[in-house]
Amino acid sequence: MDEREVELAESNVRHSLSSLDAVAVPSLAAITGRRRAPRTWSFIAPLATTTAVLVIALAVGQGLVAFRSDRGPSGGAASSPSASPAANDGAAGAPTRYLDVDGYRFTITVLTDARYGPNPTAAAYASAVAGVAVRCDWVRTGADVAKLDDLWGTVDAVASTAQYAPVPSGTRGDRANGIPAGAVRGSAAAMLCGVIDDAGSHGVVVYLTIAPDGTYPARALDLSRWSGILGDVTAVAPCIGKQGTHPLIAAFVSTAAEVADWVENVHYPDLPHATRSAFRSYPASAPIYVCYFAGQYAPPNGPPGPGATIEPIDYDRALLFFDANGTNLSPSKIAPSDRLPLIRPGGPF
Repeated sequence: MDEREVELAESNVRHSLSSLDAVAVPSLAAITGRRRAPRTWSFIAPLATTTAVLVIALAVGQGLVAFRSDRGPSGGAASSPSASPAANDGAAGAPTRYLDVDGYRFTITVLTDARYGPNPTAAAYASAVAGVAVRCDWVRTGADVAKLDDLWGTVDAVASTAQYAPVPSGTRGDRANGIPAGAVRGSAAAMLCGVIDDAGSHGVVVYLTIAPDGTYPARALDLSRWSGILGDVTAVAPCIGKQGTHPLIAAFVSTAAEVADWVENVHYPDLPHATRSAFRSYPASAPIYVCYFAGQYAPPNGPPGPGATIEPIDYDRALLFFDANGTNLSPSKIAPSDRLPLIRPGGPF
């Protein structure tokens, strides 16, 4: 029903009420004088008409009030504001909040489940806080995107828990995870729930209040918008813009010695690799910035030869190193996102 229909309904009610002025209601004396007349009940008809019109007017009026109260100022259904977190405790009492970010709605619910804890019966129930897990639901509310990676972890380290392709508007993701060990710092736990799509990273940082004994008694839950860049804030400026329009998705501050140890520790030592990297020419404590970018990159091996075929691989992530002067240092990497995790230097390169 639009505003024009509302006005017509109100007009009909007013017309019905105004018609009461034309109803002839007999005086008490006239009624008394005719008590013995054969047409004893003749006066009831106008009174019944009056009563019926009043009842109908009251019902229609209440319906209009209810209709108006259920509509927003623009005529659409009223809804909770989505620009900021809104509390939404469900029937089970689980703390729940949501936040709209860059064409996604992220809804976070804190779950109480005895299966989760530091020493679970299955790895899927590992949680730094006993009996507590977090469910992260997201829905794509913006335009269609080609693909995305589902992210979960801490503000320093995330992992892709699932991949979706294609991702039309309305696609949903739903998962429950324990509290990562690295998320708990003192009286708080901070986790990251997000996605990486064609345009970059999007998500929310989830904050829980933890008691001194390591429990979660206060049922406090807060959300903030994730910057979309994982890692160290001080590494963002040295990394951002170094790959043109390709978005920066992670940035870490390291040292020349740490990066040298990393890049020289290759997965396949029998293959050609640098046994002494360029980072050895820097002072051991010199800052080196480790930068990850998203985008579409050309395969490193070029097109296949005549009669040959190459399995299509989506090279959608790059890793580059920069010194304090902004000089790009070798080696660099491009790889599919599932083969190039967003991590700090360490382990096999």
